[in-house]
Amino acid sequence: MTWQDISGLKNVIVEESITTSTSYILHLHGSQFDSKLSAFSETEPPNLQSSKIVWNTGFTAMALNLRQKQTECITRMLNLNQPVNATGTANEEVYKILIYDKFCQNILSPLIHVKDLRKHGVTLYFLIDKDRKPVHDVPAVYFVQANQSNIQRIVVDASRSLYDSFHLNFSSSIPRPLLEDLASGTLTSDSIQRIAKVHDQYLEFVTLEDNLFSLAQKSSYVQLNDPSAGDREIEEIVEMIVTGLFSVLATLAVVPIIRCPRGGPAEMVASALDQRLRDHLLSKSNLFTEGGSFGSSFQRPILCIFDRNFELSVGIEHDFRYRPLVHDVLGLKLNRLSVPGEKGGMRSYELDSSDPFWVANGLLDFPEVAVEIETQLNKYKKDVDEVNKRTAGNDGAEFDGTDLMGNTKHLMNAVNSLPELTERKQVIDKHTNIATVLLGEIKERSLDSYAKKENDMLVRGAIDRNELLGVLKGKGTKMDKLRFAIMYLISSEGINQSEVESVEAALRESEVDTSAFQYVKKLKSLNVSMASANSASRNNIVDWAEKFYAVTAGVKNLLSSDRQLALTRTVEALMEGKPNPEIDNYVVFDPRAPKSSSGSSHLKGPFKEAIVFMIGGGNYVEYGSLQELVQRQQPVRHVIYGTTEILTGAEFVEQLTLLGHKMGFGSSAAAPSQ
Repeated sequence: MTWQDISGLKNVIVEESITTSTSYILHLHGSQFDSKLSAFSETEPPNLQSSKIVWNTGFTAMALNLRQKQTECITRMLNLNQPVNATGTANEEVYKILIYDKFCQNILSPLIHVKDLRKHGVTLYFLIDKDRKPVHDVPAVYFVQANQSNIQRIVVDASRSLYDSFHLNFSSSIPRPLLEDLASGTLTSDSIQRIAKVHDQYLEFVTLEDNLFSLAQKSSYVQLNDPSAGDREIEEIVEMIVTGLFSVLATLAVVPIIRCPRGGPAEMVASALDQRLRDHLLSKSNLFTEGGSFGSSFQRPILCIFDRNFELSVGIEHDFRYRPLVHDVLGLKLNRLSVPGEKGGMRSYELDSSDPFWVANGLLDFPEVAVEIETQLNKYKKDVDEVNKRTAGNDGAEFDGTDLMGNTKHLMNAVNSLPELTERKQVIDKHTNIATVLLGEIKERSLDSYAKKENDMLVRGAIDRNELLGVLKGKGTKMDKLRFAIMYLISSEGINQSEVESVEAALRESEVDTSAFQYVKKLKSLNVSMASANSASRNNIVDWAEKFYAVTAGVKNLLSSDRQLALTRTVEALMEGKPNPEIDNYVVFDPRAPKSSSGSSHLKGPFKEAIVFMIGGGNYVEYGSLQELVQRQQPVRHVIYGTTEILTGAEFVEQLTLLGHKMGFGSSAAAPSQ
């Protein structure tokens, strides 16, 4: 059924609403045909219009606050896409119900708490696939992905008249076929009058911190590296990544200069994103109109796109800094984790920008964090003692009017300081408990030894054979040993066959599935043979058509003396925008420039803001390294880090194991235990 067919039954008018999203408003107007239906063309979705709200494109440091921007969009959505006042609420309070799917629940979870939902008039909230009872005379806000199952469920809900009106918000742009299914389904069930508005929100990503986001696209590394994957499957994955990145840029309202290494998924995503932006910018009124007057490259951010094989080791290594350690060992998910409590049972904690200790100490090594916890505890005790002294009066002193006034003042100050002291104590107790659990894991698995020896291997490019085998036969889980063995492979400049065989034997002795080790060894041999055939190709990946990727040879050459990640060093060079042999061959895309124009003009720097995106899985190690880069740079710059999904070392190695199985490197041993 086409939109023209639908118009013969009931007239559907599409109008533009004043939000940051594309919107389609479906109105019931009887059977007369309306000229506004001409907006439904043969090839385009109806009336793709941009926001009429002026975004602050803010070309100053720290302007690209992704968490704030996404929260603002969600706040407007919860207020039925009406403008909000200075307090962040609509001028007219409307009580409503919120319906979401699992993906959009993950988008909301790090940004919106229950108290925030109450503030915006949301009294009930449900997953879309749960059975729900009718709630009459109340509007419902739907926030879901644009897929067939969600459209079918919305049509069923509307046909059952579950709610008074339906405000539909899709996390990305709804394809025309699904929009037609929505219209035809609601027309057939005579419930189209309940569909108040349909919005494309362009929020298909999860923001975890001000400068950290994930597209929450699982197993993208496996999908892009699967030797049996065809061109169509690869194109679908690339399209999903482009949709997520487009949502990020639309939320920030910026059109960046795009840089990436030549070849492989990074260039495929960059090229497709460039084309998506070009096509969108053809519209006179688009999501980026407000920033259109800024033409100079230094006024726009730079988007640096890489794929995981650019620096494979970072996805596997053990790290001893607090934030990566908490994520890797305790399984931090969506800024939340659960650990055993002091008195038994499990305690759940939230770790985000509202936790000052987490923000201030996340980049420190674990021993420094333990010292800082003790320092904060001593400071807290001192402040409590000070409050007690001030409220106790002067010992033995004569009580007079002045003392009365003074004691009253001290008592008021003490009362006012209690909430702050209580909050500090809760934060200290939380991190004391987390650190205690971490310490137990570190001792049991010798994680400090793993981190130190892996770092030494990367810097020196080698390890003593006895020391290597000693680690593999010592403490640690099967997964710890497998990760260490793979780090040995990556860091070694060549492949010592007898040494590799000894490593494989040690792994089998510990009943470790060696599929991931065999897979990386295969990539390593491909890279070495390719480098010997043509030394100029050392930094390129192997043929994309064969779905094999190179593991960088001689990783120690990519590292400076202070163990700066290759990713961080490359981003720093790209932000400088000066001629540099390491990045001179990187591809340049400028969606605002004619395709025929030369890219040399876009090398001008420095760039004040950068968005760094890692295809195939990122981690807190890279995020922390980029934030350290920002802290030491003058003048102040700003870097946002994003990835297809945030993975622990164990989760990434599990993807390598799966690829090993696909390439026939199966093992009779059990899968590595975390």
